Amino acid sequence: MHCLSDSRCDSAFNAVEMDGSLRGREANSHWFNLFNAVASQAAMGAPIILLANSLHASSLFLGIITALSPLGTMLQLPTARLLHVSEYRTTFFVGWLLRTVFIFLVALLPLPPFLDPAAKRGTLLAVLVTFNVLRGIATAAWWPWIAELIPEERRARFLARDQLFTYIGGVFALAAYGAVMSENSSATEFARTFLVGGICGVVSLGFLKRMPNPPASRRAREPGAPVNWREVLAKRSFTQLIGLNVLLLLVIGSLNVFAIQFLRDVCDFSAESILYLSAVMFLGPLLTLHFLGNWTDRRGPGLPLLGVLGTYGIVVTGWLLIALGVLPCAPGLIAVLQVLAGTASAAFNVANMHLALKVIPEVGRNRLLALFTVVTSLSLAGAPVLFGWLLDAIGNRHFVFAGQVFQRHAVYFGILFLLVGIAFAVAVFWLPDRSGRERNGL
Repeated sequence: MHCLSDSRCDSAFNAVEMDGSLRGREANSHWFNLFNAVASQAAMGAPIILLANSLHASSLFLGIITALSPLGTMLQLPTARLLHVSEYRTTFFVGWLLRTVFIFLVALLPLPPFLDPAAKRGTLLAVLVTFNVLRGIATAAWWPWIAELIPEERRARFLARDQLFTYIGGVFALAAYGAVMSENSSATEFARTFLVGGICGVVSLGFLKRMPNPPASRRAREPGAPVNWREVLAKRSFTQLIGLNVLLLLVIGSLNVFAIQFLRDVCDFSAESILYLSAVMFLGPLLTLHFLGNWTDRRGPGLPLLGVLGTYGIVVTGWLLIALGVLPCAPGLIAVLQVLAGTASAAFNVANMHLALKVIPEVGRNRLLALFTVVTSLSLAGAPVLFGWLLDAIGNRHFVFAGQVFQRHAVYFGILFLLVGIAFAVAVFWLPDRSGRERNGL
């Protein structure tokens, strides 16, 4: 590069050096996500479902504790009004520090012999409510921080790497938790599981603290500005994005929890086997995320999102056929379905957020991102509660169709199959058009 003056050369060199330094510090996000995944799998994944199940929790109770995390994101709307007055990093760090404390409280819960299962269920619910309130407030700062920190031209690759580290952490977490747990799942083993999660939560905070603030040149224009909600909701691209998310998240939000219940109660799998099968879910993303990030940056998120819907169609069809007795409840088949579901989930996280950050403008971004997150999270929250109530209402009744006898989980997987089919039909008509508009700057 030819410079017209020494001062311009120095400025250009310093800018490149600063950007390189920022990229190095941005990598702390990946390590934060790895250790945070271990902590989150304990407090929000299979171990917490298995703990509640060991306390004789109903399907509705399982649905409620699964719904707490997405319900907590509703706090992003009031929090978004105040985000611009403090650093995103500070808000997120304090919230994550406080939330980590409550993972240690869950670790203590199974131990007191003087508490009966009902008392422990009530205490568990109270702890998880507080945990998810803190999480909901803190997460309001995450996506505005990332949107300003990472330039659009490499955003999908960054998101894919973040997801890759998250899934590596998930594999490690579930494998470690599976090693800790035995078939009997004693109180001490549950305590050790959540202790590991809490320690990894503390380690993740060290990497989070090293993440940089965005440079001034990348900060959004008026991200905290008020927005006209009527005008926002009148925009076709925004409402279609939310509608597609709602349909698919009704599936994603409940599939894992009730698949675990199905394996435990119907297929009679041990807690150890379920944790290992849950860990298998992360193998697909480990092999595909690097390719997915590069593809999405170059070609847009349309085709990856269509692939997500098609893959989830295969997954829920497999579960439905198992529940109907057409296919065996075999560990190998379950593992294949888990790999496909994990791959689809990772692709959805990257492509969907890439599309959302393009659709949502800079002015009022904090509130719009909060609205998008809250509306979609309500689907994640409503799904396990709704389907948990449905499963409890059906109870032990049997049904007969085409000579096949089936129970309540077959009804549940059948509804998921219909939801995925509707979402796929919507996406076929919208997503290709959406990708084309994005390339024209709309």
